Amino acid sequence: MMKPICLGRKNYLFCGSEQAAKNTSLIYSIIENCKINGLRPVKYIADVLRKLVSSIPITWHLCQ
Repeated sequence: MMKPICLGRKNYLFCGSEQAAKNTSLIYSIIENCKINGLRPVKYIADVLRKLVSSIPITWHLCQ
C-alpha cells in the first residue's frame, strides 16, 4: 500500500525547490489517505476545493 509513497520519495529530489517537494508530498499524503479510507481521491479533492471556493466571501471576489 505504501509503494507509491516510496516511489515518490525519489521524485521529490527533482521538484525544483524545497517548497515544491513539500507540496508534492502533501498531495501524495492526501491521495494515499483517501485510498486507505476507501475514498476516491479525485472526487474527494474536488469536493474539498468546491467547499473551499464556496466559503470565500463574495466581497473577496469583487476585490480581484
